[in-house]
Amino acid sequence: MQPILVTGASGFAGSHLLDQLSAAGEEAVAWQRPGGLPCAARPGVTWEPMELLDRARVREAVRRLQPRIVYHCAGAAHVGMSWTTTEPTFAVNVRGTHYLVEALRESGAPARLLIPSSAQVYAASDEPLR
Repeated sequence: MQPILVTGASGFAGSHLLDQLSAAGEEAVAWQRPGGLPCAARPGVTWEPMELLDRARVREAVRRLQPRIVYHCAGAAHVGMSWTTTEPTFAVNVRGTHYLVEALRESGAPARLLIPSSAQVYAASDEPLR
C-alpha cells in the first residue's frame, strides 16, 4: 500500500496529525529537518530526515515513496519572525513547497496534496469556520 507522507512531521500540526494517523492504523512516512530532535516512535510511522530545499533528494524520495496522500505541514509558521528572516522563510515556504509539488507531478504519484494554512487567510468571523 502507498504510504501517507507528512512533511514537517515533528512540528506542532504534523506531530498531532501523526498521532491521528497512527491511531487509525495508517502507514505514514514522516519527514523532519535533518539534525532535528529525535521524535517519538509511533506504530506505522517511518521517520526520514529530509531537507525540502534539496530538490534532488525530494524528487528521489517522492519517486520512491509514491505517496497516496501528502500533508505538507513543513514551513516557517511564525508570521512575526518572517519579517526579520525573510529569505529563509521564503526559501522553505515557497521554494520547498514548489520542489515538493514538482516532485509529485514529475513522479506521477497519485497523491492528493493538502497544504494547511493559518486562520489569518480567512475573513474575521464570530462563527466557527468549516
